[in-house]
Amino acid sequence: MSENDFYQEFIGIDEDSSQTEQAESSSTLLKSSHPTYLAAVQAIDKLKKEKLRYIKGHFKDSDFKAKKTYEINRAEVAREVDREPGPLFNQNSFSKALQEHFKDANGDLEKAKISQLERKSNGFQNRSKTELVKEVRKATQEIDDLTKNNCEVLFQMMLDELPLDVKRTLKIKA
Repeated sequence: MSENDFYQEFIGIDEDSSQTEQAESSSTLLKSSHPTYLAAVQAIDKLKKEKLRYIKGHFKDSDFKAKKTYEINRAEVAREVDREPGPLFNQNSFSKALQEHFKDANGDLEKAKISQLERKSNGFQNRSKTELVKEVRKATQEIDDLTKNNCEVLFQMMLDELPLDVKRTLKIKA
């Protein structure tokens, strides 16, 4: 057993799995070596970042009425690459891979939009006046109750620690 075999066994590399990885990487290399494909993927990623920035800054359902605000469309990608959208997404050898990347990006944007809309907004400015009034009244009542109980407890402790002769003069029953 050589040192190289030990290393491969330690990290779990099999010869069969490394061959399949090489085959997959060579097919992706062929697709990724095309300059238009690379430019289109970069354009999709750039647009995705812009749309995510928009999504993170908006909270209302009305902000997402128009899909162009949160979704990437093919014309935008084609404009970034200086190509026509039809041939770019339908007629090239890399079109299927590009369509998958495009769909994944739009799927991620849709999920981000849904999670942003479902997120409960916190803070006083997002609550109604009646909710705030109820909360303040409840807090005030809790503070009054705690103060009253605290005073009663302190008074009882004081009475318990008084000496007997002081209790007799004050006519306090122990």
